[in-house]
Amino acid sequence: SMKKKDVAPKVLDGARCQNTAITIKKIKLKAEDVSEALLKCDVNTLGKEKLELINLIMPNKEEEDGLREYVDSGKKVVDLNEVEQYIYELLKLARVHDKLLLCTLRASGHIKLHELESSLKQTQAGCRALMECTALKDILDVVVQV
Repeated sequence: SMKKKDVAPKVLDGARCQNTAITIKKIKLKAEDVSEALLKCDVNTLGKEKLELINLIMPNKEEEDGLREYVDSGKKVVDLNEVEQYIYELLKLARVHDKLLLCTLRASGHIKLHELESSLKQTQAGCRALMECTALKDILDVVVQV
């Protein structure tokens, strides 16, 4: 995926491209594989760390519009530099920002569900203990009679 090193950016800022290239190397997945994993919301392939990195490389509105306008004007995607091609490939996925958010929530939500499950079990145990407490029943009987 990262082949052409000498092509100047056509749409994105040079420093942005440089930082994004470093981040893409950390992701260690081709853009097509990222898109496929986002489409399936495959958090096993993406993982929380990679999703955070993907969030960092996603274009802002201005960058996204610039890339789309470049290609829509009839210019070739292959003439973009490697980083712009990578980002453009992700943008081909419909509602990519929404899918990325969903996957990110799913990846972090798994941990939160385990925390919630543990908390619910403790609450259930506490309720059971209260229901079975004869001393509490005796006190409540007295309170009701008063």
